[in-house]
Amino acid sequence: MEEPDPHNISQSDSVQERVDERIEDNYDLLNPPIGEGSLGEVRKAKHKASGNIFAVRVINKATEKEKEKLLLEIDLVKELDHPNICKVIEYYN
Repeated sequence: MEEPDPHNISQSDSVQERVDERIEDNYDLLNPPIGEGSLGEVRKAKHKASGNIFAVRVINKATEKEKEKLLLEIDLVKELDHPNICKVIEYYN
């Protein structure tokens, strides 16, 4: 697996979809959650290969309609480039 570098990520980089992997394969999810919402929670996660810390949005089981909305959100956010907006690096489907 290619290691994400949080210091060298531009929105022009392609967002990687992880289909046949689980997030736990590549990250250690840290407790407690740092935020919660209606669809899930945000946690700190340590990338196993690099040791880098990332914010990870963990979504509860979503309906097909919710999945469509999430994929649309990913498409929209990956086009944004602002220091106050988190970048999407990869997602697990």
